[in-house]
Amino acid sequence: MAWIMALIENYFNLMISSLKPAWFMIIFASGIASLGVAVPSSPGGIGVLEASYVGAFALFGIETAIALAFALLAHSLYYVVTTCLGVYGIMREGETLSHLYHRLIDR
Repeated sequence: MAWIMALIENYFNLMISSLKPAWFMIIFASGIASLGVAVPSSPGGIGVLEASYVGAFALFGIETAIALAFALLAHSLYYVVTTCLGVYGIMREGETLSHLYHRLIDR
């Protein structure tokens, strides 16, 4: 399910970039990006994910600037969505970050 959602997200992100993406491009680029972030890199995969996407899309003749814009958008959306879900989960449990921090330190 996670892969399907990622592919759908990448499809819409590419459409925002004024491209008419084919599904095989999205599947290939997502696979290459996943392999790229599996390599030990900087915290959060910053730079590696973007380079992976740019390299994958270069094979399909997509301009570097458009591929980089897509990669930055995709990476930013990832952080926004996971942060929102995390904040919602913490709030739903009635926790605060400071309370979690103090529980962690007191162990």
